[in-house]
Amino acid sequence: MLAGAAATGAAMANPWSTPASAAESGPSEVKTYTNADFYDSEGNFQIDNARAAYYDMFGRFHYPVSETIKRDMWILDFHLGDFSRVGMAGIFWLNRQDYNYFGHEIYLLPGQMIPEHCHVPTDKGAAKMESWQPRKGMIYTFGEGEPTPELIEKIPPSRRDVVHSRRWAAACRRG
Repeated sequence: MLAGAAATGAAMANPWSTPASAAESGPSEVKTYTNADFYDSEGNFQIDNARAAYYDMFGRFHYPVSETIKRDMWILDFHLGDFSRVGMAGIFWLNRQDYNYFGHEIYLLPGQMIPEHCHVPTDKGAAKMESWQPRKGMIYTFGEGEPTPELIEKIPPSRRDVVHSRRWAAACRRG
């Protein structure tokens, strides 16, 4: 993690600059993590380690780390103790309840997923609609539709018993 932290420091110092050789060769291989990278010996989530992992990924893909991201990026492990597979980070860009519109960018490390969830209407407004645009890599979205049973393997074992889509359907989008 120290190597990642050192790279993060360099990226944060001037996130908009990219060495010419790196820009020409494209993004370097993205590092994968284990839960040991994100939890201390007592099982406490180490948010600074998670932040460093995201910043390292941003640097590898030449994604600029703005002041807004440095200040406002939120990181969740969903209190599941499985951040390397079930976690996310993001930044809110707009939240307009009067238009039922919520704009945010979600960041996932390789192998991470967001737990199954749904958006329901509340006293404040209709259910939120959302769409996905992967910038790099690919995503699988599980929901109702034609079954895709072989893709159950894409769901981390720790989450398979709590995914409740009636049928295993998946759509794959590449960034």
